[in-house]
Amino acid sequence: VTFKLEADAKTGDTQLVEQGRVDGIAYNETIWSTRFVGERAYIVTFQNMDPLWTIDLSNPENPRIMGELEVPGVSTYIHPLSDNAILTIGLGPADEETGLGLDWSHTRLSLFNVTNFSDPQLGDVLSLTPVIDPEDGWTWAWSEATWEHKAFQYWAPKGMLAIPINTYRYDYWYDSDDKYHYEYQWVSKLIIVNITEDSLEIHGEIDHSGFYDDSGQRWWNSYNIRRSIFMGDYVYAISHGGVTATNLDTMEETASVELPTP
Repeated sequence: VTFKLEADAKTGDTQLVEQGRVDGIAYNETIWSTRFVGERAYIVTFQNMDPLWTIDLSNPENPRIMGELEVPGVSTYIHPLSDNAILTIGLGPADEETGLGLDWSHTRLSLFNVTNFSDPQLGDVLSLTPVIDPEDGWTWAWSEATWEHKAFQYWAPKGMLAIPINTYRYDYWYDSDDKYHYEYQWVSKLIIVNITEDSLEIHGEIDHSGFYDDSGQRWWNSYNIRRSIFMGDYVYAISHGGVTATNLDTMEETASVELPTP
């Protein structure tokens, strides 16, 4: 639905008045993400598959659906790279063969070619996980960038994307005296990805897990890398545990500071 501001003829008060609408986009589905770019709009809906809808807003009184593309998984945030390409982040399918369900152990990046706005096409896809084997006792992994755009850090001058991704697991064992021991293991990383309109490639990663070796000091979401920022040849990663500066060419940590634990 599109709206415009209009003054009431009698009172002079400004109000929002419906200007145009698109109905019947996806019956029984849920909107997961939208993005408005000038006279274009992109909408992702989801039930079992993930349709990407392209919508023409050049006439606000008559917005029109231009194209639809069904892909497995779901996109929760849409970022425009250019008039010809958009980048999304979300979750891949739980079953690659059927494309059904959602895989909560990975974060998925997807490139879409929208050169032909009426016929969007899926380009490259990249699934990310903070651990080598996500099935080795780890709980589902997540990235705050899938629901918070402030955690999605794209820097066009270098064509790089930084996204946090985290997980944890509960480990336990018995010693020689049959005494029970346990600990939580935390993994908190910032993944750097090289982005073009045609390709996605991991550039490197920044690991804050060392800040959380003492499981008694951290709990649940307090161990995540929350934000990052590119500055010149460096990227800064910020978590509850500390701040690190990393050279983007060598991916070597050049400085760090540990933050005090309350």
